[in-house]
Amino acid sequence: MSRFSLRTAVLSLGLAGVTMTAGQALAAPLADPPPANPAPADAAPVNPAPAAVAPPAKPQPAAGKPKPPKKPAGPAQAIALVRTGGIAGAGPSVYTLVGSGGGNDHNTRTLRLASSREFMALRSSYVPKDTCCDRFEYTIEVGYRNGGKKKIEALEGTPGNPKVLLDVIHMMETMPTPKPIVFPPGFPFN
Repeated sequence: MSRFSLRTAVLSLGLAGVTMTAGQALAAPLADPPPANPAPADAAPVNPAPAAVAPPAKPQPAAGKPKPPKKPAGPAQAIALVRTGGIAGAGPSVYTLVGSGGGNDHNTRTLRLASSREFMALRSSYVPKDTCCDRFEYTIEVGYRNGGKKKIEALEGTPGNPKVLLDVIHMMETMPTPKPIVFPPGFPFN
């Protein structure tokens, strides 16, 4: 049997939940072990029922032990803030930040704050039942390096809004204007 075929067979059996052992144990032909209590010579032979193969059992968490913490989301790579409402229902404003901060200290701090444990522990909504009147509604979506996402909705002026949430909103709204790119005359046709 070629190495490729053997590897394929072992992988297939492993995926099917079959365990194999190699080495000295397989050098001799396998024999049934002798029964613990041999049957009397005059007893009628009994055909045992074929053994059913049960799927491997899934490990259950032990009672009283807490579940392991979720895998950290890793650094934030993108933040989008959508602001709607306000006085006279102004149209939506969208603020986005993508990348590693690009050397801009403000952007780097914003991404780090959105990666913090305090931010990750936030609920998905801080919107009260009474959404009246003339307040901004915010929707923040953060994308993380490991592919995870977090979405939070909040309402301006709601008592109990966490400081870390308000800080991220403020930092997104006060993001410095990027420096304009200056191209040479005639670009790109020179």
